[in-house]
Amino acid sequence: MHINPIFRILFILVGISSLHGVSRSQTGDDSLIIDDVLRNHSTKPEIIIPVLDSILSKYPNTSRRTEVEFDLAVACGKTGQDERAKKLYGNVLRSPGNDTAVLTADEMMHGNMLSTLNLRNYAAFNMAELFYKVKDYEQAISYYKMALYTYPFRHYSGTDINQHNIKEKNNLADAYAALGRMDSALALLLPYMFNPIRYSPEAMMKAAYLIMRSSDKDTWCAKLTSALQSTRITDTTMEFQLNSVLIRIPTVTHEFPNTAVTMTEEMDPNLLKPPANSSEAIKRFKEHLFYKTICGDSH
Repeated sequence: MHINPIFRILFILVGISSLHGVSRSQTGDDSLIIDDVLRNHSTKPEIIIPVLDSILSKYPNTSRRTEVEFDLAVACGKTGQDERAKKLYGNVLRSPGNDTAVLTADEMMHGNMLSTLNLRNYAAFNMAELFYKVKDYEQAISYYKMALYTYPFRHYSGTDINQHNIKEKNNLADAYAALGRMDSALALLLPYMFNPIRYSPEAMMKAAYLIMRSSDKDTWCAKLTSALQSTRITDTTMEFQLNSVLIRIPTVTHEFPNTAVTMTEEMDPNLLKPPANSSEAIKRFKEHLFYKTICGDSH
């Protein structure tokens, strides 16, 4: 018989309350209760919050505390309890974590990787979102960077990694742009220009959108066109200076992570070969839809 998730949660809450004063040895493994609760992510947050609070009260030393606190933080964020959510995310970020564990692809595919391996990545990203919401862009930037570089997203699928990283970089770019640091935003996004992995075009769309939204398209076209004149190439990249920021764009496939996974169908095979010289690199840049969107076809 199917039990409505809300009723299941209420049964658990009543069960936990009735265990007051009963030792863990008498009740069995707390993981069984926690598993049942965490599987009900679709439950309304105002219902799940007291259940998670009860679990933390009853099992303060549970090995699953970080998971419970993370889910509680998410629920608090959905109900406007942002300060409490920040505190809980902070607890997750200070936890030992297992996001440095070395796991095989099979273990990540069939184990609990998604629920535990990336908790600190998710916590840092969600913390950044809370600061971005109140326009504290400097704090948002620090947490987006923490998600990207301190606790990078892990997955057995290179495509999923690329999609997740681009989401984080797109949001980080938004925060840079909000502070007027468009060059830093572009330094994050332009490296995806020739990236053949699926979802990479989303980064280029974000770069074009930020410039178009700024109402300063002509100025940025002139800046990019001028900066391109200083382009130099290496065996693997094209590089140029935009204001005070170095823009480094990979030009060969082995520079991209997890290139063996699905490539975009529209990618021109010729673009997967490194440019022979800086002139060819500049030509490729100007032929890209991003540049044409900003500068038109006449440049």
